[in-house]
Amino acid sequence: MMLLFTNQILIYLIMKKKIVILIFLIIIIVFSVKMLNEKCVCNKPYVTFTFDDGYEDIFTNALPIFKKYNVSATCYIITGLVGKEFENQKLMNWSHIKELQENGFEIGSHTVNHLDLTKLNSSSIVKELSFSKETLIDHGFNVSSISIPYGKYNDKIEKIAKKYYTSVRPSIWGFNSLCDFDRYNLKSFWITNSTSIETIKSLIDECQKNNYWLIFMLHLVREDKNSEYSISPKDLEYIIKYIKSKNIEIKTISEVIDLYNCSCYAQK
Repeated sequence: MMLLFTNQILIYLIMKKKIVILIFLIIIIVFSVKMLNEKCVCNKPYVTFTFDDGYEDIFTNALPIFKKYNVSATCYIITGLVGKEFENQKLMNWSHIKELQENGFEIGSHTVNHLDLTKLNSSSIVKELSFSKETLIDHGFNVSSISIPYGKYNDKIEKIAKKYYTSVRPSIWGFNSLCDFDRYNLKSFWITNSTSIETIKSLIDECQKNNYWLIFMLHLVREDKNSEYSISPKDLEYIIKYIKSKNIEIKTISEVIDLYNCSCYAQK
């Protein structure tokens, strides 16, 4: 009788121990899944500001606004025209560009001469893409992104770009779905002087609703209604404030790309 009672106690203790272990394992699994979801880039929206060409406006008018709100952007530089003019507009010099990087901006390539790459042979495309990266590296910049001049892009250019860069932003209209996108065909929405604030707000709202990655393409930042590719400093600041009011993180191209080490990232 005593032996039977002892065996029952042992069985009870063993079962209780198994239940405790099971509960402990369930807690670990739930906690791990929660942590993974929090880290997974697919579960939250992001906004990126990109500036093409490297106009001096970015340094004089945009940088102070980005510094004020402690955010940054990606700036694509035409390396062969630094400190010169492009389309009758003054471009930044190397000191300006360096200060951008010191304030958290990502510096990317916009090729050497801003040519229509689809009209070049493979050798010339390689030079435009590789020489621009080498020049930026020689000036102390970490370069992994490129923007395609005029948005003129094809399979040949993409194949070459993959040898030198981890992301390409052509001029493809749309949102990037964070769980399934092509880093060598990043989609964006370009802002011009005819783009209304309400349109931009609706894009931001859609980004937040669906956990998209929203990339804005900009050029000039100035009070100039006659310049098609400009946005006023006042409107730029309003947009940044609106994004922050939605608790959406503003990151550079490379920062978002670097987040894609989680299981939901489908690299293409």
